[in-house]
Amino acid sequence: MKYIVLIGIVIILLITWQFNFPIESESSSEGPRAVSLNEIRDKDLNTSPKLKANREVNTSELASIKNEFIALNLPTSIEDFETEGLPDKENGAYYLKQAISLIEDNPAFDKLKKLTEKDFSELSEEEINQLKIALNSSDAEQLFDLLEDAARQDGYDWKLDYSQGYNLILPHLGSSRRLQRIQNLKVELLLQQGNEEAAVQALETALKTGLMASDGGTLIGELVQVANYSIMSKSLDKTGYDKSIYEALSRELNKVQERQLKTIDGERILFGDFAFDKFRSTEPHELILQLGEDKSLVENLTPGSLDKDHAFFLQNMLGVRQQLESPDQNTSNKIKGMSKELVENRKEYQLTSRILPSWETIVNKYHAYQTSLKINMVSMKLKEYQEQNGYYPETLEDLGLRQELVSDVLSGSSFNYKKDGESVSLSPKTDFGKRGKNMTLKTILN
Repeated sequence: MKYIVLIGIVIILLITWQFNFPIESESSSEGPRAVSLNEIRDKDLNTSPKLKANREVNTSELASIKNEFIALNLPTSIEDFETEGLPDKENGAYYLKQAISLIEDNPAFDKLKKLTEKDFSELSEEEINQLKIALNSSDAEQLFDLLEDAARQDGYDWKLDYSQGYNLILPHLGSSRRLQRIQNLKVELLLQQGNEEAAVQALETALKTGLMASDGGTLIGELVQVANYSIMSKSLDKTGYDKSIYEALSRELNKVQERQLKTIDGERILFGDFAFDKFRSTEPHELILQLGEDKSLVENLTPGSLDKDHAFFLQNMLGVRQQLESPDQNTSNKIKGMSKELVENRKEYQLTSRILPSWETIVNKYHAYQTSLKINMVSMKLKEYQEQNGYYPETLEDLGLRQELVSDVLSGSSFNYKKDGESVSLSPKTDFGKRGKNMTLKTILN
């Protein structure tokens, strides 16, 4: 009987522990003490007048920065961020979803998916023959019909559930990149066969569908769009000037800033604010378990510290937005200053230091992407000039393009352009480092 009672006590203790989500913290010499989330959350509610005054200051600072977003007419809630959906037949994502289901659910595409693990230049003669067979199948014909239907649409809406906040899942992103690789192999094969007209048409479709990877508003979605473009840029370098491709790149360049700004707003609302609000809620949340092993989080997580932390996070996001909207040295210095403060005061900014990635790196990635688009567009104009005149121009100014188009975003300086006999080299002034290596930042034309 006593064993049954003992087992019952153990079960009750386990249930109590699970319900309170205890986290170990520093304690007396007697050993660590379990601290529940409720205790952490409430520990400064009955504190000294000085701490209460500090909390009022923090709350005022948070309210002030939130009002700044409202004054700038920027979205401040998930509801503000959502957009009306498109009818299916006018929705590019509607066709892309069908294309993704086709390649993921149909075993007939297994061989083709295997071939996408290599670049076209790495394929053996046998694998190229396998590629020809796979691309000429009826299943592949159905796939490319769906991709062309998607490319004909002006808009796309994946109908994401933004209420999921930082738990937002984008299951189509991996498949989106696989679609890009399949289309890139098709373009490369057509170029090898000398069918440049068909290759250009396939490339235009691939560019349009690749940039439909995400609605915007999520960093991962934006970076997959950049990766999709990077995949297709390998084929861009091998085609001559084509007006439709040039115009497609021009449209993307015009859209890129708007989409990047939407991504910054989305990160702020979907991931940042959502996380802070979860910590303020009365219900324990799984995020505390993921971060609970850090004792400094337990020691510093209070309603007052959350307000200060949240205000600092929003200031960072506003600074990043301003840097993307109108890059200048003052804004760049402001971002660097906040990054330094974050490193030096991690205990004060517990959540920001976990939620906020290295925004300097992310902004650098965006700028590299914009510069890559320009490099490809200028390269195409150089090819057109050479085809019309039989030689390359002496300077980029001879192309008659806007200065904005022949300069990189960060420096504002013209691209490096060097003519050497019958070939030229083109590269940006800014060194984008590792983040730019896959962005086709240097093009050699022979």
